[in-house]
Amino acid sequence: MDVVYAVSSPSISFNAIQAYSGYVGIYTNVSPYPSISNSQTYSNLGQGIVLQNSLYGNVNNVKSYNNTSIGIYFYGGSHFGTLNNAQSYNNGAYGISFYTSNSGTINNVQSYNNSNNGIYFYSSSFGTLNNAQSYNNSNYGIYVNGSPNTTINNTQIYNTA
Repeated sequence: MDVVYAVSSPSISFNAIQAYSGYVGIYTNVSPYPSISNSQTYSNLGQGIVLQNSLYGNVNNVKSYNNTSIGIYFYGGSHFGTLNNAQSYNNGAYGISFYTSNSGTINNVQSYNNSNNGIYFYSSSFGTLNNAQSYNNSNYGIYVNGSPNTTINNTQIYNTA
């Protein structure tokens, strides 16, 4: 069971949430303009934070760690999403993923010790990554696949497979 689940809830806000030991820590679906801030998600059986079909999602000052799958996941049409000041580490798959979610922006993040890629853009055009550190991930530090017009600035990548 998801710890916090919101569906069809425009402009929903989550602040100072600790979500752990569920399937997904915080999950929004078909909820435009969601906001998640000052929160931690950890030790979930799936993902830590998921925004699915949630346009203009804003995720700030979060930590997502020790989840079995992805730490922070903008998925399936979560276009124009923003992730600021985040740490995602020790997750069983990717640290951070924008998957079929165009025009996403990632600022000031650390993604490390994840079992796959640190930061992953898949089929997500016009993504921007600024001021990131991605290290000690089992696969790539940053992997961009089928994501044209992606821009990466001021980023450190080291100790990857």
